[in-house]
Amino acid sequence: MSSFSKRVAHHLTSLLTVMHILLQVQATPTLADRTTTSIVTTPVLCLPEQASALLQLKGSFNVTAGDYSTVFRSWVAGADCCHWEGVHCDGADGRVTSLDLGGHHLQADSVHPALFRLTSLKHLDLSGNNFSMSKLPFTGFQELTELMHLDLSNTNIAGEVPAGIGSIMNLVYLDLSTKFYALVYDDENNIMKFTLDSFWQLKAPNMETFLTNLTNLEQLHMGMMDMSREGERWCDHIAKSTPKLQVLSLPWCSLSGPICASLSAMQSLNTIELHRNHLSGSIPEFFASFSNLSVLQLSKNDFQGWFPPIIFQHKKLRMIDLSKNPGISGNLPNFSQESSLENLFASSTNFTGSLKYLDLLEVSGLQLVGSIPSWISNLTSLTALQFSNCGLSGQVPSSIGNLRKLTKLALYNCNFSGKASKNKLSGNIPSICTAPRLQLIDLSYNNLSGSIPTCLMEDVTALQILNLKENKLIGTLPDNIKEGCALEAIDISGNLFEGKIPRSLIACRNLEILDIGGNHFSDSFPCWMSQLPKLQVLVLKSNKFTGQLMDPSYMVGGNTCEFTELRIADMASNDFNGTLPEAWFKMLKSMMTRSDNETLVMENQYYHGQTYQFTATVTYKGNYMTISKILRTLVLIDFSNNAFHGAIPETIGELILLHGLNMSHNALTGSIPTQFGRLNQLESLDLSSNEFSGEIPEELASLNFLSTLNLSYNMLVGRIPNSYQFSTFSNNSFLGNTGLCGPPLSRQCNNPKEPIAMPYTLEKSIDVVLLLFTASGFFISFAMMILIVWGSQMRKQH
Repeated sequence: MSSFSKRVAHHLTSLLTVMHILLQVQATPTLADRTTTSIVTTPVLCLPEQASALLQLKGSFNVTAGDYSTVFRSWVAGADCCHWEGVHCDGADGRVTSLDLGGHHLQADSVHPALFRLTSLKHLDLSGNNFSMSKLPFTGFQELTELMHLDLSNTNIAGEVPAGIGSIMNLVYLDLSTKFYALVYDDENNIMKFTLDSFWQLKAPNMETFLTNLTNLEQLHMGMMDMSREGERWCDHIAKSTPKLQVLSLPWCSLSGPICASLSAMQSLNTIELHRNHLSGSIPEFFASFSNLSVLQLSKNDFQGWFPPIIFQHKKLRMIDLSKNPGISGNLPNFSQESSLENLFASSTNFTGSLKYLDLLEVSGLQLVGSIPSWISNLTSLTALQFSNCGLSGQVPSSIGNLRKLTKLALYNCNFSGKASKNKLSGNIPSICTAPRLQLIDLSYNNLSGSIPTCLMEDVTALQILNLKENKLIGTLPDNIKEGCALEAIDISGNLFEGKIPRSLIACRNLEILDIGGNHFSDSFPCWMSQLPKLQVLVLKSNKFTGQLMDPSYMVGGNTCEFTELRIADMASNDFNGTLPEAWFKMLKSMMTRSDNETLVMENQYYHGQTYQFTATVTYKGNYMTISKILRTLVLIDFSNNAFHGAIPETIGELILLHGLNMSHNALTGSIPTQFGRLNQLESLDLSSNEFSGEIPEELASLNFLSTLNLSYNMLVGRIPNSYQFSTFSNNSFLGNTGLCGPPLSRQCNNPKEPIAMPYTLEKSIDVVLLLFTASGFFISFAMMILIVWGSQMRKQH
């Protein structure tokens, strides 16, 4: 809509509003009429100015992003805002006291200042929404004087934290943290880069001034905030100003210096998270005096010296993470059975000792040589065992099978080889099949050869995760899976398996993730897997699959191919052919509407609150990426490098949750559907190396999140859409289309299409006329309202 049209609509709306008020007054009883009516006590409704502020806040969010339509369904003008979704009020005065919009993936250009008119707020949660790298308002937070809980975590905000937050004296909970959500790994499985445009988006203010008034603070979360300019003073500032602090969480903050002695006065601390910083010096013994301490997370720092053994004897400590501090040394004691310690992470340190009563043992990053130590079999209470990124070799001890409480076995990324595990272990896998409680087996990234033992697949009533990716395993998969299969995730990618996918896999009714990419499977498209009700991730890429997506011979007899829960469908680099059936895409319900229960295996808890970070390797935004944390939310279709032909289905435009669509290197024809303009979440679109014709739809220019576009080597013609989003794409996005013209190509268009603008003077004249018309209507209506009220009173007197 043009600016002129918007102004016309605004003036007419104003006039209609006045007329509506007039009709309301005419229909409303006067004071005289109400004198005989009994007085009824009603609850105090939301104040109009509170509702107005909330509606302005609602108007600042993108209507097509996240859960907008669900969250704001009840936010209707005229309704009592105290009953709106996420809103709570004080029943005495109708003022909003709580606003919870957390976790709804909403998107806005910035935090709207109308928020600060809700001055009675005690609880404010905007976490998990996207504010587009905008800065928090410099002023406004100081108005929220009653606020006790403020959560702005993971909101994609940038710049310096406003000093006004530090003036909210009632704050008990403050979370301004950011968590990275996607990583890129190299061939050695090391982190190469973060997908965030800026590693530290938020910068801390002067902490001494900021914390001075926050004396009631009990939880402080500022992870991934740049606090480097504080130097070594950060510790004293926190100890001085926040005596009631219970949770101190400052990971990835570029903190430096030793932990100050003044921190010893903070006896209420129960959680200390200072990992991934540059802290140095020794670890203070006074941590043992914190009577409620349960979590001590100090990994990936530069600590030196002897670790105080008294800390290990703390009665309430559940988790200690000292990993990746190569300067730390000490003795691991024989923990008593009364100890609460469940998780100890000490990789890349210099500890020695035995751990008879330990529940969990994780050893990674150490330059170990030799085989897995035999004393492992003496850890009879062990529920989780992990050796990763080591240098171990030799046999997998058969005695591991005697650890009857073992639920997790992870032996990956070291140097195993032979018939069983990237740790260079040799031997067979069968010995671990005798551990009846095993829920997780990860033997990935080794040089294992041979076939999968039938016992691993036959009776899997406990096993939930099986990860054998990137080995040299051969043969066919056992087809003896029994009913009651508990498997939730299977990753056998990057091996040498062949044959067909075992049909007995249908017994695994809880299966959510199946990745068999990078093998030699030769089969047709597994429509039968649509009977797996929870399947969300299906990766078949780089195999020898053939045939059509919906084989007519399978569809007879009432069989279906409905993958209603599927969110990642990667069929790239096979020999699939035929057309893309519209019906198949129309059944991808989870790509159309967001589920209320979006969980994946990676979110489940397997041992003492620990989660297993399941990863998948996909081609996304033109890069080969291993993803973990965004696996839960990523929605992706990759049918590239096959032999599909015909038109691309318009129904793909209904998959509005799609983040990535790759149909490149096929033989697809026809035009690009205009319906793709509905894919508001789309970040990556690759239709290159096909035979598409016609013009690029103008609708694609409205895809605000589209950051990767490849339409090269087709037969497209006409002007490239002129928009800010398209101006960010290079020539490479459009190469090989000789009929295209306009920026960024150097080829000029013969008939430029410029919008016809109305002369400025004419626009202003019409504005004046409309304004006078609206004003006249208002005064006439006001006069009529007076006459009606006066006439009513005269009738009462006579």
